[in-house]
Amino acid sequence: MVEQNIKARAKGFFYGWVIIIACYFIVFTMMASYYSFGVFFKPISGEFGWGRAQTSLVISINLMTGAYLGMAIGRLVDKYKPRNIMLAFSALAGITYVLMSRITGLAQFYSLYGVVLGIAMSANYVIPSVLINRWFVKKRGLGLGIVFSAFGMAQMIAPPLTASLMDSVGWRQMYIYMGLIVFVITAICALFLRGSPQEMGLLPDANAAPPAAEGGVSVHDLKKNSTAQGLTVKETLRTPTFWLISLLWLFMAFPVYMIVVHLIPYSTDMGISVIAAASIMTVAGISNVVGRISLGHISDKFGSKTILLISFVMIIFGLFLLINAHSLMIFYLAAA
Repeated sequence: MVEQNIKARAKGFFYGWVIIIACYFIVFTMMASYYSFGVFFKPISGEFGWGRAQTSLVISINLMTGAYLGMAIGRLVDKYKPRNIMLAFSALAGITYVLMSRITGLAQFYSLYGVVLGIAMSANYVIPSVLINRWFVKKRGLGLGIVFSAFGMAQMIAPPLTASLMDSVGWRQMYIYMGLIVFVITAICALFLRGSPQEMGLLPDANAAPPAAEGGVSVHDLKKNSTAQGLTVKETLRTPTFWLISLLWLFMAFPVYMIVVHLIPYSTDMGISVIAAASIMTVAGISNVVGRISLGHISDKFGSKTILLISFVMIIFGLFLLINAHSLMIFYLAAA
């Protein structure tokens, strides 16, 4: 007995591309606010008299909170609609940024930006990754590359724009604007999210669901088709590959994020203006966009191992350049 006659078919336009666009702007908006922290660094630490270690510790708290909560977010996405989860975390992020404009001490700073925003930001990674993996198989690398190229676009646009506006309104008012922008854009984009192609009578990669003998396709059959392959969570946790990828991500992401936090303050210490220092992030963003899309597409054809190795070698080379960076051009080269 057919449970439901699903008429939706992949004719012309595949809704998976809407998922990519919505996820792209969610990631872009969240990361644009996050990558702007380097612009806020000196004004905040200067006003309160905090040292750089005290100020930058908030990013470590933020990252650790997001890492622990990421697993819980993954389970939520498996049980509930990603749209509703993203709406909730969009509101949380927006409110947190607005409250940042009212902080008066270090405890509030750590609690809001470190813990609460870390919780909100955890959905920014998990939900887009899950959705792209559900909606795409053959073009999964390209889809992930497009969505997470938003990291680079955020680096390109947000720091210089934030630095320019902050000169006029100050860091507290800037956080209010940021909170409103983050909530409005991410909430609108979240409304377009759908948990899987099966919800629309489709299969991944723009394939229409095959017609059943009684003139329709059962929802049960579609879900069975979509989950026929792959490992369970317990099986995944027992594989060495999973832990190796996790360690690689840990050792890559943590130092890179620390550099993002300190890059603008450090470069201004070298005598570079705030606007010029923010433009270093723009150069990094351009390289990020090009790299994520092109390497994502290449990985679909040639596999991810070689691409991963090349990426790590380039990161190491950039880090060595930063050690001896004393001019704007060297900063640009390291960022690229």
